[in-house]
Amino acid sequence: MKCYAAKASNLVPSICEQTDWKAGFYDFGKLAQEKPFRRFYNPGVILHEGAKWLVVRVSEEIDGSPYGRNRLLALKLNEENQPTNGFKVNFGEAYTDQHFEDPRIIRLDSGQLLLSCTTFYLEVIRMMDTTMQQWRGAHQCIVTLDDTFQPLTTFDPVYGYNGGSVMQNASDAKGIAFSEKNWVWFQHNGLLHTVYMTEPHEVLSWNDDFSAVKEKYETDGPPEGWFKYGHPRGGTPPVRFGDEYWSFFHSSTPWDEWNAVHPGHARRRYHMGAYAFEAKPPFKITRFSRKPILTGSQKDPWSDGLPLVVFPCGALFESSQTWYITMGINDCASAWISIPHEELLPLTPLINEPQATSTEDSVTTAEPETHGGDNPHTGTVEERHECCGVDGEDACPASSAGDAGDSEGHGATPAVAQRKRGRRIGRGRRKSVLATGGL
Repeated sequence: MKCYAAKASNLVPSICEQTDWKAGFYDFGKLAQEKPFRRFYNPGVILHEGAKWLVVRVSEEIDGSPYGRNRLLALKLNEENQPTNGFKVNFGEAYTDQHFEDPRIIRLDSGQLLLSCTTFYLEVIRMMDTTMQQWRGAHQCIVTLDDTFQPLTTFDPVYGYNGGSVMQNASDAKGIAFSEKNWVWFQHNGLLHTVYMTEPHEVLSWNDDFSAVKEKYETDGPPEGWFKYGHPRGGTPPVRFGDEYWSFFHSSTPWDEWNAVHPGHARRRYHMGAYAFEAKPPFKITRFSRKPILTGSQKDPWSDGLPLVVFPCGALFESSQTWYITMGINDCASAWISIPHEELLPLTPLINEPQATSTEDSVTTAEPETHGGDNPHTGTVEERHECCGVDGEDACPASSAGDAGDSEGHGATPAVAQRKRGRRIGRGRRKSVLATGGL
C-alpha cells in the first residue's frame, strides 16, 4: 500500500491549508522507510519529563492477513516538533497476533501514565484443509505504564459489548463478536471516568478494578440539527480548563464522489470538531461545534481504497492558551495543529443560547471537490471553517476493515463475561528505537 498526495486542484485543501493556524505532519524518518508499507497514524500525545511524546499506531502489511500487524510506539518530539528516539510499547501479548491501535494517553493525579487503546484478535480456525481467521471484535483496554512507556497492568473494563478480555466481547446469535471503540478517559476528583458516547453524552465512573460502573451520567447532546456532519464520536481525552472539560471529536459522512464510482466499496470522509462539558456531574455539554474545524483531504497522504480521515487522538492545553492536537490522517500519516483557545470559542458556541440562522446552515449532499479550484478556507475565521460543503447527514454505521475506527459505545446491555481483573503484564525486553531506524 503506497500513500501519496493527490495533485488535482479541485480537491479539498490539505489540513495544513484549511486554516491559518500552525499545522504540520510528523516525519518518522528511517522507521517509515524500513518497510515499504509501514504507516504511522492516529497518535495520542502526553507531556512527559519536560517534552512532548507521541504514542502512535504502527501498521504493517503481512502476507495472508487482511489486517496486517498493528502495534504501538512511543516517540519523543524534539524542539522542531519531530519524533526522535523512543520505545516500543511491549505488551507481552496474551494471544498470538493480538493487535493494538488508536492510542490515547493521560497522566493521573498520582503521576502515573494511563494508556487506553483498541485491541483485537484474529482467531485462527483450522477445519480439514482450510484455515480461517475469525474476527473477535474490537475491544477496549486500559494499561498503566512506567516512565519508559512499558505496560505494567492491563484492565478490561466491562460495559456495553466490552467483555472481560479481548476474547470475551458480547456476540450476536451467530457468534459474531460486537465491537467497542473510541472510549476516552479522564480523571475527575480522583476517580477515573469514561466518555462512552459523545451524543447523547454518556459518562461513566468506575470501581477500582474496572469490573463495574459506579455511576452513569446521561445528558442530552446539542439540539437536533446543531451539527450536520455525521454522528460525533470519541476523539481526544478531555482536558480541564476552568469550569469545563474540552475534547476534540471526529465524525464522518459518505464520500459521495468515491462511492459513485465504486459501488459496493463505500468509503467515508471524516471531520474534526470540538466540544466542552461541565466539570461536575452529570457533565452536561456546554459548547459544541456547528461545523467541522478540519476535513479529510486527498491532498494529504492517502492510498486508493482508504477513507479520507482526520482522526484526533490527543490534545494538550499549553501555557500560551493554545490547544496542541495530534491526529491520524487518511490511515496513512500523523499530523498536528495548534489552535488558540480564543479562536476556538466562536467555533464552539454555547448550546443554550439562541443562534443566528442562515441558509448556510442547511445540509447539502455536494462533495467538496465540486467547488472547483476555489479554496473556501480563506477570509475571516468564521468563513475559513465552513469546510467547503457537506457530504450529507448520516447515521454513521460501524466502519469496515481499513477505515479508521468509526464506532463508539453501543451500550444498551452490559456484557456478561468471565472477567480477568487487573492482569499483570509479564514485561518483555525493553528496546529503545530511533526515528533514524531500528523498529
